Formats: sequence, C-alpha cells, structure tokens
Amino acid sequence: MSLQVISYSKLKPHDEAEIKMLVETVCTSGAFFLDLSSETNSLANLKPIIDAQREFFLDKDIEAKLAYSDEQDGRGYDNFNSVCVQRIKLSREQQQNGTLSLPHPLQSIATQLNEVATFSDSVLNHLSTLIYEHLSSRESFFTRPITLDSAHTKKHPGISNLCLGLATAPPMTELMPSHLDEDLLTLTFYDEPFLEVRDRITQEWKLVDVCADGVGNNMPIVNVGETFQEASGGKLYAPFHRVKMTEREIDLVMYDFNEGIY
Repeated sequence: MSLQVISYSKLKPHDEAEIKMLVETVCTSGAFFLDLSSETNSLANLKPIIDAQREFFLDKDIEAKLAYSDEQDGRGYDNFNSVCVQRIKLSREQQQNGTLSLPHPLQSIATQLNEVATFSDSVLNHLSTLIYEHLSSRESFFTRPITLDSAHTKKHPGISNLCLGLATAPPMTELMPSHLDEDLLTLTFYDEPFLEVRDRITQEWKLVDVCADGVGNNMPIVNVGETFQEASGGKLYAPFHRVKMTEREIDLVMYDFNEGIY
C-alpha cells in the first residue's frame, strides 16, 4: 500500500491546501509520507550514521554494548535476541544538555547525530504545531493542552529520542507485534518495506511500500502516536502497526517526538 504524500516545502510557507491535507490525513489514516526533497543537506548525514551504527551493533563484545543500557524511559541499548534486533535510543534531552554518553563508534559522528536529531525534532515540532493550532480553533477538539514550541526552545524536550537499530532476522520474522507509538509523532526513515499498517476500515494488515521523492531519496514515514490521539479525545488517529523482516537487513533511524516539559 501507499500513503498520502505531504510536502514539507509547502508546509513551511503555510500553504493552506497542504495544511488542510495534513490535518485530514492525521484525522483519518494517521500516517503519511513526508516529502523532504527540499531538505537534502539535512539528509546527507544519514549514511555516516548508518555506517557507524552498524559498526557498533556488529561488534561481538556484548558486555561493552550493555554498558550503554539505561532503564529510564526505555532509553539506551537493548538487544532482542529472539528476533535478532539491536537498538539504541539516544535521549534528546541528554544530547542538548551535554550528558549523553555515546559508544565509541558513534562518537566520531556525534555532530551528525546531533544534526539529524535537531532536524527531526524541528520538523516534527513544526508539524505538531500546525496540527495543534489548526485544530484548536475547533471547539473542544483537544481535551488538554499540548506543550510544544516554548518547552523545546528551553531545551526540555521531554522523552524525545533518536532511535538507531539493526535487524538481521530471517525474512518475514515478526520483529515487533501490533502496537501504537507512545508519543505525539514518529518519523521513520524508510528504505526497506518493513512496516505493516492495519487498515482502519477493513482491519486488514497492509505492507507500506517504499516511496521515492524527486531527487533520489526515499521519503520517511510520519505517524500519529497515542499521546496525540488521547489528547484529542480520539479525533486524531494513531494507526496500529507492526514490523516484519525484509529480504535485506534493516538499518533503522527513527525519531520519537514527545511533548516538552518545563
């Protein structure tokens, strides 16, 4: 299946038709491709990050990797041996206040990690603000206020994380069962067709195809999280989704965008 394509270059100058399409999409399907073809400089950092994270994940020294585990809010390193998945969640708050500890392979690309996290956070903050401001004008649309721009400017981004991962399981292995993301919005850079979304009407599981932009990059997927859905009293739609292994290894780069805190 394909998803609605939303153009970020049209959203930036507040194109009313594009904002309307964004709002309709987050209220119906809850997931869309984000065309970032106007932001190629920011996307150039992805390759060195993937190369460095592969070096870290493929290191056979398990104890060295477990040293970066962190029980707080599911951050840090995790190894899901049963499905051949490794993951490390890098705290945006720790990144901003200078307390983030990086494994050696990732230290050399700390600047690129920060730039990708900053870019992803900025984009999702912008999208969330557009959605929130547009729909707040509707009476009783949101059941509680959402903390966005001001808190992020003050360097308190809540539990937002840049998530890196590697999956090496046999093809068609279920890597993650049906779930909702526990955030406002999630941005997933999507180069392998590993995401299945449950159709809201038919309840069928449908594989999301990779979608290229006009400049040779694949478009990332943005989906609504459970926090945004709950804050809207269910009017925004967070789609159930699951992850299946593809024919090739999956190099994951994903950003979980959460509310800011004071």
